[in-house]
Amino acid sequence: MVCAAGGWRGTAAAVSAVGCGEGKQGAPAGSRAGVGGGGGGERPPAVGDHLWTLLVVVVVASGDRQLPRQRRCQEAVQSAAVCRGASDGSAAGAELGFRKGAQRIRSEEAQHDPALPPWFASYDPGAAKSILNNGRTCRVVFDDTFDRSVLRGGPIQGAYRLRQLHFHWGSSDDHGSEHVVDGVKYAAELHMVHWNPKHGNFAPALKQRDGVAIVGVFLKVGKTLKREMKRILEEMESIKTKGKETPFLHFDPSILFPKSRDYWTYEGSFTTPPCEECVTWILLREPIVVSPDQMAKLRSLSMNTENEPFHPLVDNWRPQQPLKGRVVRASFK
Repeated sequence: MVCAAGGWRGTAAAVSAVGCGEGKQGAPAGSRAGVGGGGGGERPPAVGDHLWTLLVVVVVASGDRQLPRQRRCQEAVQSAAVCRGASDGSAAGAELGFRKGAQRIRSEEAQHDPALPPWFASYDPGAAKSILNNGRTCRVVFDDTFDRSVLRGGPIQGAYRLRQLHFHWGSSDDHGSEHVVDGVKYAAELHMVHWNPKHGNFAPALKQRDGVAIVGVFLKVGKTLKREMKRILEEMESIKTKGKETPFLHFDPSILFPKSRDYWTYEGSFTTPPCEECVTWILLREPIVVSPDQMAKLRSLSMNTENEPFHPLVDNWRPQQPLKGRVVRASFK
């Protein structure tokens, strides 16, 4: 087994190590507006890009040389999502944090907190700016220069500004979500990333315990067509390859919320390097239903640029992390 460590420049660095592209590793178009979160979140390359650490494990045992290229590429995507914890950027350092995400939610262990208030989202459709493929996810970017689209209530204090939303999904319908509930993995997970304006702007907010709030919504595959997803998915052809970005205007993301406002909450981190521990997670209990065709649209994206061989952008989720003494609270019994 050969381990290579280097500066993180996104998934391209990982996939090129296993022959998934031509090695082009420039920041994708639209990266200025990027936001942490994989897990919960997509972190902005513009903030500390040189600090991101890539740990790619390339298996060279003879038996593994025969792995299909697509599988190797998918494994590289997940290997690239290792969190940086120690100052040397080692894999061991990733385990030193105490607020890592994502989590395995066990409903019988979650503590009902009757003091948790309802949460509210007030989004201005005019704040939507663009939609892009950065090689790691499909992202919609919003204007967050003032309080035009905000999240209030729930476990947070004050109004948090919506910066972006993005998705995590799997190569098949039986996995893809970053959080797991009572052993159930969903086909995909939507993250709406908000930040606390009391810290001035997004970059300083990443360094504060109350800097970011992410609303997570599960996507479950069923026969029902989620009409609200149509607007996003019809743009997939325009952002087919990494680096593609197109205007995406007059969109109200609140239409993607389920009817129920029940939620779990815990203190965690982004799920992409360097996994800043600044996130209050608000994970919605009720999934939304999407059709197989709609999931196929997400899986039609490529993790590579248009000048590189096509490799599907799938399995862009991070494995669950230990709670390490934290408590998951529930707004419901």
